[in-house]
Amino acid sequence: MTRSVDDVIAARREGTTPRQDDLLQRMLEHPDPDTGELLSDRSIRNQVLTFLIAGHETTAGTLSFAREGRHDSGGAARAAPRPSAVG
Repeated sequence: MTRSVDDVIAARREGTTPRQDDLLQRMLEHPDPDTGELLSDRSIRNQVLTFLIAGHETTAGTLSFAREGRHDSGGAARAAPRPSAVG
């Protein structure tokens, strides 16, 4: 996974992928407010991986909570629409 993130960072720095108005671009272009230095590729990689893992964890927890809530709420669970396929 780290290699994939490193590849994306390198491609963005080299200009082989289009510039985006996203969090990665902001980390690449804007200096640290405390030091005035740009973030290293390693630091950016660690931040990206943290966001990916945290987002996955948040989504998994939310889906589990929602699913459990549907089963525990009696009539509301029966009235809630059934999801099609999760994929």
